[in-house]
Amino acid sequence: MLLRFCFSLCLVSCFAGCNSSRATQSDPTLKETTDWINDTYNRHGVSYKQLTKNHVFETQDVERTTLHIDGCVATIEQNQEPNWPMASKVVLVSNLQTFNMADIDPSRIKVQVNSSQAYGMLCDDPDINRTLNCDQADIGLHTHNDRPLIRSKRIVEYPKLTGADHRNVSDTQEDVAFLFVNDLEYLPRLVAALKKEIQLCGGKPSPF
Repeated sequence: MLLRFCFSLCLVSCFAGCNSSRATQSDPTLKETTDWINDTYNRHGVSYKQLTKNHVFETQDVERTTLHIDGCVATIEQNQEPNWPMASKVVLVSNLQTFNMADIDPSRIKVQVNSSQAYGMLCDDPDINRTLNCDQADIGLHTHNDRPLIRSKRIVEYPKLTGADHRNVSDTQEDVAFLFVNDLEYLPRLVAALKKEIQLCGGKPSPF
């Protein structure tokens, strides 16, 4: 009886080990996660309608967003689409944000769904949701302990101005970077992949 019990126990341990090994093998690696994000985001996050304000004048423009992650270093770039209303007054030439995914807090990925048809109005009110076409979202990636570890270089041009006033370049350090998506079915998959990427790169939740 003792021999049979020991044999059964060995079999159970063996199966448990196999199942554990399969579970570990099924988890995506850092490379697999990075490749999936790089490949899918640039097909889903391309265009995003945004409200632009210039004193009392406001209109909607379309901005393109691209993302590339290389060795846990992420680069997000936004560019304003040409030939949209605000392009005659102000043009976002580039908004480039660079940071290490390890510096992002995986517990503070904040999502805000909004409407491309209502000047980016947020859809967090159930009563408003019924009347708006909620079809796009902002994803805020906040740094660990709110430290300013994201380099942001923004270039804006004013077509009607000349000389030094024609172009404005700002180079700052910030604590949040933004991604934009126009496919809400893809949104939760991207957020899950971003959390996995951050964790695999060594990112940890802030203590407070």
